[in-house]
Amino acid sequence: MRRRRLLVAGLGAAILGTGMASAPAAEEFSTEGLVSLESAGDGATLLVTGWLSREKFEVKEVRIAGSRLAGRSNDPDQFRVTLIDIAGREFGMVKMWSPLLSLQWDAEGQKESAQGFNDRVVEIQIPVSWTLNEVVLSWPEGKYEVGRVSVRAEIERFCKEMPDNPACRSAGRSKG
Repeated sequence: MRRRRLLVAGLGAAILGTGMASAPAAEEFSTEGLVSLESAGDGATLLVTGWLSREKFEVKEVRIAGSRLAGRSNDPDQFRVTLIDIAGREFGMVKMWSPLLSLQWDAEGQKESAQGFNDRVVEIQIPVSWTLNEVVLSWPEGKYEVGRVSVRAEIERFCKEMPDNPACRSAGRSKG
């Protein structure tokens, strides 16, 4: 009896495996129920793209994704983004992995390796709030800034388009 159950279970797994292999092609994939990152409505993430080296950051593009992609975690303190409010005060800091570090897995997915760069184009993800005015990018050692990016205009544009997004609310500001 036990052998028969194992045989039936094995046959069922084989049938499921065959069904998985013949899954629909990408053009047949249904996007029903998926939400665009531009309109998820669960917070917002500032995406700052630019050329980063140990000495400086040259901004190329600043945009906001209408979804919470970035957040605070226990990431190492290899790179810092200081959040500056409208009054010019520091109100937060995001610590993260170095954007000049690239982590890669081997073809078998067994061993991870890290490659460091002297400079490269990076995209830095930063949580957005209505009070954010600018961000200061820096390395933890030496405590000097490598870049300062004004983000106020982009936040105001985003919040005008999506006033109901939680990132566009503050204690003294209504939803509209």
